[in-house]
Amino acid sequence: MVTTGSRNIPEMTMGTPIVTFIGRSNSGKTTLLTKMIPCLKERGFRVASIKHSHHNVDIDKKGKDSWKHRDAGSETVILLSGKTMSCIREYKEEPVLEEVLRDYMHDADIVLAEGFKGSHLPKIWVFRSENSTSMIRKDDSLIAVVSDQETDIGVPWFDINDVASVTDFIEKAFLGKVEN
Repeated sequence: MVTTGSRNIPEMTMGTPIVTFIGRSNSGKTTLLTKMIPCLKERGFRVASIKHSHHNVDIDKKGKDSWKHRDAGSETVILLSGKTMSCIREYKEEPVLEEVLRDYMHDADIVLAEGFKGSHLPKIWVFRSENSTSMIRKDDSLIAVVSDQETDIGVPWFDINDVASVTDFIEKAFLGKVEN
């Protein structure tokens, strides 16, 4: 269990903590994550990230060799190039997040996920008042709010521009940072 204040949060079975960032489109989730990732890397952590999309996205291009492999029936195509690897895998239905993390992100110290609001994973709600008039409903997996307006719904609140404080919170709650 991970404790944030008075809340206990279950750790993932793979041992790597996962924190999801949820919110409406254009609320600042991607901007926040792309600022937090280098902060965590500078602190010596191995970071993995995953983004959920409600749209069918295909990163493979018709006519390319990898596309030809898939078109011929290969269920998994891996493209190796220098120090990078891309994996394209066909599923009959959307895979379970925890299975994807276990199979592909097991070597990270922490996984930051964008989306997955229906999961039971710890959630940080990112909110921008100009993009929404409604507040998120509190549930047991909500551990913090990051927004441009202060909220008081029983979880810590962080200003959307205070990336360092959000990163400190994540580090303390999930990566075992001990305050001096």
